[in-house]
Amino acid sequence: MASSNRKVLVVDDDPNVLDAYEEILVATNDDEADRLMELLTADLSISNRESNTTIEGAKDDFEMVKAASAEEAIELFTEANAADAPFSTVFMDIRMPPGMDGVECSARLLEIDPTVFVVVVSAYADYSLSDINNHLGRDYIYLKKPFIPEELIQVAEFFSLQWNKNRVLKQRITALELELDQCKKEGSPQ
Repeated sequence: MASSNRKVLVVDDDPNVLDAYEEILVATNDDEADRLMELLTADLSISNRESNTTIEGAKDDFEMVKAASAEEAIELFTEANAADAPFSTVFMDIRMPPGMDGVECSARLLEIDPTVFVVVVSAYADYSLSDINNHLGRDYIYLKKPFIPEELIQVAEFFSLQWNKNRVLKQRITALELELDQCKKEGSPQ
């Protein structure tokens, strides 16, 4: 099986949060990143050292693209799909004033590419899970901020692998359908 699609779009209006995602998913290491990790995991029962150990233990880095607004996310997402370089996963903040919110943006991204996996991430309860279900169906995961870096890595890993499995399965189904059509043509009288 081919390698997984490790291309991730992260959408958040807070540049510190975007940098923290980068620290977790792309595994850059410096003092500023440690400070961001402390901010991101504030109020959790894990230490910064425990988080860094998990992050450093991640086998491969992700290719991460940042967007500071829903509108920018839609533009980047559309360009990636047009270039046949789609994202496997989107981590989407809900609250991003003054523009479109993350739930509406996620619904638009799923219209563009229904194969993408969406992770809705928020510190606020702007939407209930029922409201999000009404907008996105059940094709998303919800993570509450502050999140644990291990959760983020696990979700990104799982979705990148699942995206690839889905693509391979779709290619196999298409090939089998073509084979079946060919067999029908060869078996029918001319």
